[in-house]
Amino acid sequence: MQTTTFNPTQNITCFDLENTTWENLFHHALHTGLCSMQIELLKDQFENSQMKKNALEEVFIKRVYADGDCIFLGTTINHPSEVAPFIDFHLDMIQPINYPPTFEKDILETITIQSSFNFNEATFNALEKENKNCNPRLFFDFQQDFINLDLSQLSISLFDMEHKMNIALSFCDELKPTIINSLELHQLYFKNRVPVAFGFKQNKSSKLYIAWSTVFIQSILDIPPINANCIDKEATLNIILDKINTNGIAHLTDVQKEFLNAL
Repeated sequence: MQTTTFNPTQNITCFDLENTTWENLFHHALHTGLCSMQIELLKDQFENSQMKKNALEEVFIKRVYADGDCIFLGTTINHPSEVAPFIDFHLDMIQPINYPPTFEKDILETITIQSSFNFNEATFNALEKENKNCNPRLFFDFQQDFINLDLSQLSISLFDMEHKMNIALSFCDELKPTIINSLELHQLYFKNRVPVAFGFKQNKSSKLYIAWSTVFIQSILDIPPINANCIDKEATLNIILDKINTNGIAHLTDVQKEFLNAL
């Protein structure tokens, strides 16, 4: 029986902020369909990176990664294998779902006996259905690929995840040992059916500490920047016209429509 391999890096685009111009970045942002708010964020990060680079500062954002129309991760120049915490956002906007009671036993056995988060097909179909009912209108397209599963009742410690499940994690914040030793898993984020991010809490604290799977981080680091080659206004226009021919003008983003109106 052939099994389906799910790719969590699907639809993720890499933008290089170091070896480019804003004009080139802008045209590529239009190409990928970033919304106007995300293009403004991209511009802010580009200008900030160029300023720090020119000032010979050691730490600045080198690359950012977008999923659909949302920029959601970044890496720094001196720590390219780590997540830039101030780019990590919007996961908290995805409402967590509780696992359906009919699949509670299956989920518990998968985690406690198999020491994994790889649920079977029936379980995941149920989770996706529940997620669709829970989040019928999500603000960003990228969230359609994400499921936020509430596992706060299972009392899974960070220690067990790292030592019993062999899950390597990269936290967005530098944590003190006293905090690390008391963290328990509260939220589990799947992207395209693959666990990629984890939300931890300390005791009854409301603060959520986000960690990313280092396997996932490494996989997106292998994505080549979309703006490695230059693209001009004419090429941008052709790309948008091709999109209209394929999907219709209704599928254009507001900023793509603004680009056409400005010609």
